[in-house]
Amino acid sequence: MCLLEALTVTGNKITHLPKDLSRCVRLQTLYAGANDITDPSPAFEPPHIIHAGLAHNKIAALPGPKVMSRAEALLSLDLTHNNLTSLPAALAALSQLPALRSLSLAGNPLALVPSYRATIAGVLSELQILDGKRIEGDHGAVDPNAPAKKAQDAPRPLVFTLRIAVTDISYAADPPPPPPPSALSVKVAGGSAGNGEAAGTDGDWGPAAALEDNAVFFVQYSLAKCGGENLATPIRTPRVRRTPSTETETESTTTKGEVAEGAAAVDSHETFLATLPLTAAARDVLSAGVEFELYRAVMIPAPLPAVLAAPATEGDSEGVDPTEADARGGGAEGQSAAAGAGDIEGAGEAKLVEQLTMVGSAVVRLGALLTGDMTEITAPVSFVPGPAMFGEALVGEVFLPLEGQPAQPIRGAATVTFTLHVPPPQVEEEGAPGD
Repeated sequence: MCLLEALTVTGNKITHLPKDLSRCVRLQTLYAGANDITDPSPAFEPPHIIHAGLAHNKIAALPGPKVMSRAEALLSLDLTHNNLTSLPAALAALSQLPALRSLSLAGNPLALVPSYRATIAGVLSELQILDGKRIEGDHGAVDPNAPAKKAQDAPRPLVFTLRIAVTDISYAADPPPPPPPSALSVKVAGGSAGNGEAAGTDGDWGPAAALEDNAVFFVQYSLAKCGGENLATPIRTPRVRRTPSTETETESTTTKGEVAEGAAAVDSHETFLATLPLTAAARDVLSAGVEFELYRAVMIPAPLPAVLAAPATEGDSEGVDPTEADARGGGAEGQSAAAGAGDIEGAGEAKLVEQLTMVGSAVVRLGALLTGDMTEITAPVSFVPGPAMFGEALVGEVFLPLEGQPAQPIRGAATVTFTLHVPPPQVEEEGAPGD
């Protein structure tokens, strides 16, 4: 017989609990959070267990009724941030705990199910506290004449919808461009070919071009890690051109909503309705945060092609006047110089390529949507060039930089809104009445 009354194995990376916990007849409290446990069955074996803490594990399913019914005295169960996806299956297991009064399921994918709190309160009628909040009002109001709800009556969706709107986008003023090296050429910024970016490296010289700023801006984000269909491609807001300021951008700290002087606000936004799978992967994306990136796109002259000529032979240099050779650069070099001169003369017809630059990013965490108590989050964001060292922030808020770290200039700002369970737009059928 085991005389243990309390057991704490939190944060030990264990993958399973001892199978003989049923021998611990005096065990009342178990703390086994922050591990890699997949099967919680042993936690329900001790006959006098009162609290079982199993938060932040990898539990995807609860034991069957035979095992769960052994924990007749269990008052409190913490299953926060596991991998439970089926609300009917979870309620079928939890309904075998007659003494259960406090339950925590926030952070599981099933918390994204519509009417999550009301459904649990309807099935577990004796439950008093759900996810740290007392069940009251509409959640706990039960009509005594209404038939009791059953676990199998709970909704069992395989997907959920999330609407994302990016509004009130503003772009900080650009610093003045550097003067060109000469009147005939403009140095092309380094980059690699592909993905629409300009090809070339430092030192490439393109044809002469006007210094007029033709940049456009857009915000990009991705839900690809959630899985699901049609989410592999990043989502982008419409491109907007802004007349740049000739004043140097003002350095400012990452104060929420503060943008450098000379910025231009643009009434451009994109509303995207995503259908996401009800999985742990989608939950992890919302919990860790969605990253928004501010991009600047500008058309620049394509770099000149490199001319690879064969080495000059003695015959090539015969009969060439030295002054002419100097003017041409001699042999193969002369051919390259001539080609370059020809390109410069035809600069008006030079091909332009797009150069993309990510000028700032911001992250919004959406853990509050995993509590079943909130269906919409609106957050102002500020785009900064480099990653900040983030401190703790309330769930659902924008990441806040640590105090004392170097200030970063704000490149832009926007307001993002996330809304759960938005029904898809209705498509009218042809021949419907009123057509």
